[in-house]
Amino acid sequence: MIYFLLQNANTIGGVENTTKNIVNILNERGKKNINILSIFGKHEEKEERITYLFTSKKFRYIKYFLSFLYMKRNKASIVITNYFIFNVLNIIFSHIFNYKCIIQEHSSFYHDSAYKKVLKKLFYKYADKFLVLNDYDKKLYNSLSLYPIVMKNSIGEMNINKQLDENNNIEQDEYFLIASRIDENKRVELAIKSFIIYKLLGGKRKLLICGDGDLSLSLKQRYSKIKDILFLGMKKNIYIYIKKASCLLITSKLECLPTSIIEAKYLSTPTIAFSVPSGIPEMITNNVDGFLIKDNSIYEYAEKMLSLDNPSILYSMKKNATLSYSKYSEKLSYDFYLNLLTSLEERNI
Repeated sequence: MIYFLLQNANTIGGVENTTKNIVNILNERGKKNINILSIFGKHEEKEERITYLFTSKKFRYIKYFLSFLYMKRNKASIVITNYFIFNVLNIIFSHIFNYKCIIQEHSSFYHDSAYKKVLKKLFYKYADKFLVLNDYDKKLYNSLSLYPIVMKNSIGEMNINKQLDENNNIEQDEYFLIASRIDENKRVELAIKSFIIYKLLGGKRKLLICGDGDLSLSLKQRYSKIKDILFLGMKKNIYIYIKKASCLLITSKLECLPTSIIEAKYLSTPTIAFSVPSGIPEMITNNVDGFLIKDNSIYEYAEKMLSLDNPSILYSMKKNATLSYSKYSEKLSYDFYLNLLTSLEERNI
């Protein structure tokens, strides 16, 4: 049995969504011996191939150990983890329980603390396979004599298409979109300030903000009365909003490989983002399928938003966004994981 280990599969996040998508496409195409083990959470309707062990996080470190013991008792041959603490535990238990381990890093190496970098150098070399999300992080890990592979993650094309078929109509049009958590890292207020400048420059579109988080209430109180700024909260079907948006806006401080940019490409929507260290500069070709902006430069950000009011520029950007999705297609993700898992299974024989 092959297990992808998650801390809580109920969490709505990039790691959880991509893990579910990968397991689904592998199962749909015949690889049936793959499951997700969620340490915490509870079973939801229509979920398949996910096992939840605990509902409470009390004594969580003991439960981490019990999770690996559970996989061993269920004859795990390969275990895939994706957070630092679980990666270290996976490496240790793979040598105790004699299975193959794959570790993934979904966070940016650039922002790791010194002690974490030391621990990674000590432990990660003992993993059977080490995966990262982008070439930027790969080069940084290479400098520590760690040699990861750049993984290919899936956004779940079938699920996106299904949700679009179920609901392909919204009242809004002619808008920019923010679709993210509203917290300190996402820096949504920078996008709002850029939009205000855009309107002062003569821009005609609206700003839709879909998401929730620690800062959502304070931002609503500060900006909800401004014309053409709409706070819509969490949306169950975000894809229709991405598809009909003129552009996706990203202003994060820390990002590794935002799945929202890949989803936007699939749905023919360009992205404007700050060019922060890690994966974003690899995902957007500046002035082709989106815009890369110097970090914190809200006036330049606003100018690029204004340029998309030109129909010919917007059309070209949308067309190029669609073309650039080929680097992230579901087939590439399937082939990558199938080859990876098959190679390790053969080593187990």
